[in-house]
Amino acid sequence: MGEIEAIRQRYDWIPMNDWPPSKIPEGVPRNRPILVCGFYDGICVQEQRDSLRRKGYEAYISRQGTF
Repeated sequence: MGEIEAIRQRYDWIPMNDWPPSKIPEGVPRNRPILVCGFYDGICVQEQRDSLRRKGYEAYISRQGTF
């Protein structure tokens, strides 16, 4: 949990766990890369990253911030 907290303090943070992958929350910037982190790489985190990419965002998974 410390890795995610460190990422939260260093970067702009938008919680995405309360939305379905088909809906991108307001405030997610299009003009820079998006770093996705969380608890389940193969399920939640990868699904969120893939959803962002399908919608034209440059999204990546944070290995440091993913359990």
